[in-house]
Amino acid sequence: GAENVITVSQMREMLSAVSPLTVEERVLKYEISAGRADIVPAAFVAIIELMDYLGRDALVHTFHNIRYGLILS
Repeated sequence: GAENVITVSQMREMLSAVSPLTVEERVLKYEISAGRADIVPAAFVAIIELMDYLGRDALVHTFHNIRYGLILS
Protein backbone atom coordinates (compact mmCIF):
# COMPACT_ATOMS: atom_id res chain seq x y z
CA GLY A 1 0.00 0.00 0.00
CA ALA A 2 0.86 3.67 -0.04
CA GLU A 3 2.19 3.42 3.52
CA ASN A 4 5.01 1.24 2.18
CA VAL A 5 6.19 3.86 -0.33
CA ILE A 6 9.32 5.80 0.61
CA THR A 7 10.44 8.67 -1.60
CA VAL A 8 14.02 9.59 -2.33
CA SER A 9 13.24 12.91 -0.64
CA GLN A 10 12.24 11.06 2.53
CA MET A 11 15.41 8.98 2.31
CA ARG A 12 17.46 12.20 2.13
CA GLU A 13 15.58 13.58 5.14
CA MET A 14 16.34 10.42 7.12
CA LEU A 15 20.01 10.62 6.12
CA SER A 16 20.11 14.24 7.31
CA ALA A 17 18.48 13.22 10.59
CA VAL A 18 20.83 10.35 11.46
CA SER A 19 24.15 11.59 10.05
CA PRO A 20 24.99 14.18 12.72
CA LEU A 21 24.20 11.75 15.55
CA THR A 22 26.70 9.51 17.27
CA VAL A 23 26.17 5.76 17.16
CA GLU A 24 24.93 5.88 20.75
CA GLU A 25 22.45 8.65 19.93
CA ARG A 26 21.12 6.64 16.96
CA VAL A 27 20.60 3.61 19.18
CA LEU A 28 18.70 5.62 21.78
CA LYS A 29 16.67 7.89 19.50
CA TYR A 30 15.71 5.40 16.77
CA GLU A 31 16.02 2.08 18.65
CA ILE A 32 18.54 0.80 16.09
CA SER A 33 20.62 -2.15 17.22
CA ALA A 34 24.10 -1.12 18.30
CA GLY A 35 25.62 -3.48 15.75
CA ARG A 36 23.92 -1.65 12.89
CA ALA A 37 23.73 1.95 14.07
CA ASP A 38 27.18 2.73 12.68
CA ILE A 39 26.24 1.75 9.10
CA VAL A 40 22.85 3.47 8.89
CA PRO A 41 24.13 6.63 7.14
CA ALA A 42 26.07 4.55 4.60
CA ALA A 43 22.98 2.44 3.96
CA PHE A 44 20.89 5.55 3.27
CA VAL A 45 23.58 6.92 0.93
CA ALA A 46 23.75 3.61 -0.96
CA ILE A 47 19.97 3.44 -1.37
CA ILE A 48 19.74 7.09 -2.45
CA GLU A 49 22.53 6.63 -5.00
CA LEU A 50 20.90 3.48 -6.35
CA MET A 51 17.53 5.23 -6.64
CA ASP A 52 19.18 8.15 -8.45
CA TYR A 53 21.07 5.80 -10.79
CA LEU A 54 17.89 3.90 -11.62
CA GLY A 55 15.92 7.12 -12.04
CA ARG A 56 13.45 6.18 -9.32
CA ASP A 57 11.85 8.73 -7.05
CA ALA A 58 10.28 6.17 -4.70
CA LEU A 59 10.55 2.58 -3.55
CA VAL A 60 8.24 0.11 -1.86
CA HIS A 61 9.51 -1.14 1.48
CA THR A 62 8.36 -4.55 2.69
CA PHE A 63 9.25 -3.81 6.35
CA HIS A 64 10.85 -7.26 6.45
CA ASN A 65 14.28 -8.46 5.47
CA ILE A 66 15.91 -11.62 4.19
CA ARG A 67 16.73 -12.76 7.70
CA TYR A 68 13.06 -12.38 8.68
CA GLY A 69 12.06 -14.54 5.71
CA LEU A 70 14.66 -17.16 6.57
CA ILE A 71 13.37 -17.38 10.12
CA LEU A 72 9.80 -17.84 8.87
CA SER A 73 10.84 -20.58 6.46
